[in-house]
Amino acid sequence: MSTLATTLGLTVTGLIALFTAFTLLCWTMYRQSINNKKLKTLCAGKNGADLEGVIEKISSSAGKLDKDIEKLYSINNTMHSLVRNSLHKSAFKRFNPYGDLGGNQSFSLALLDGKNDGVVISSLHSREGSRTYVKEVRTGKSHDAKFTDEERDVVAQAVQK
Repeated sequence: MSTLATTLGLTVTGLIALFTAFTLLCWTMYRQSINNKKLKTLCAGKNGADLEGVIEKISSSAGKLDKDIEKLYSINNTMHSLVRNSLHKSAFKRFNPYGDLGGNQSFSLALLDGKNDGVVISSLHSREGSRTYVKEVRTGKSHDAKFTDEERDVVAQAVQK
């Protein structure tokens, strides 16, 4: 009885293994047929040499695009540096420093770069003449001289731009 049970057990185990192998074979054949269809679609009307040429053209184009992107990145960095260091923020204000005498013929002009560095130019006009003052601005603040109220206003306006 034990020999019969052992033989029966081995037979069942063998059948399970055979069924598993058959299932894996069917699955593999199914996947292979799908891949063959995809390959036929890819290579339709082309031979191996044509396909190789297409791949080489694509690779060459990708290399050229990489070089172009590097050039554009370099140009962008140069432009960013130039813009940051050029004067592109400004504010202007006319005023009368002498109260009731005359009109608003005096002015203050702030010219700043992207780091809020630059100058503020003020001109004070009176009957006797005109005086012009230039003061350095660093990070939106006075560097070497005190700002008047008008100068402080135009620098603040320029910084906000």
